Amino acid sequence: MPLPTPNNREKKSDFIARCMSSDMIKKDFKDNNQKLSVCYSQFEDAKKDAKASAEFGDEEIIIIESEKDYDHEMTISKEKMEELHEKGETYITERDGEQTMVIKVNYNK
Repeated sequence: MPLPTPNNREKKSDFIARCMSSDMIKKDFKDNNQKLSVCYSQFEDAKKDAKASAEFGDEEIIIIESEKDYDHEMTISKEKMEELHEKGETYITERDGEQTMVIKVNYNK
C-alpha cells in the first residue's frame, strides 16, 4: 500500500493530520516523530511536483492540478519582478472583497 499523498488544494495541516492517522502510517511507523517526519516529507515531495504552492500565515496549500494553467492572474511591477529574480522570492498582496491574502512567490533560479 502506498504512502498517503496530499490531495489537490489540501491544507498542509489537514494532510498531516490525515497522514498521521492513516492505517499504513500507523502500521509501518511506531514512533510519532517518524510518522510526522514521513508525512512532512510526503507533503514536501508533492510540493516539488505541484503546479504552485501558496502560504497563508502558518498555513500552506499546493495546487497539484487545475482546469486552467492558472487560478489567478495578476500583474506585478517591473521592480517587483527584478526583486523576485534577485532574491528568489517576493510577496504579493491580493484583495478579494474584505479578505486579504498574502502570497509568497518563490522563483527557482
